[in-house]
Amino acid sequence: MVIAYFEMIVEEHSFAAGKPVRNILWPASTTVHSITPANSEHSQLDRDGEYRLHPGDKIILRLNYYDRQAIL
Repeated sequence: MVIAYFEMIVEEHSFAAGKPVRNILWPASTTVHSITPANSEHSQLDRDGEYRLHPGDKIILRLNYYDRQAIL
């Protein structure tokens, strides 16, 4: 099994902007590792999925997979 981390920035007109983390359909075996709000330098954990994403927020996703080619 391979574990990979991806950094994503929520863009202004993104589908995710304004939605709680738990309402976004993430790819299978993906977990939100941390969120850094746009106006902060400190990351935070969102254990219950209630945090609403805003443009400029940085999200670190953790993905577990077996086939490297499947995610490229």
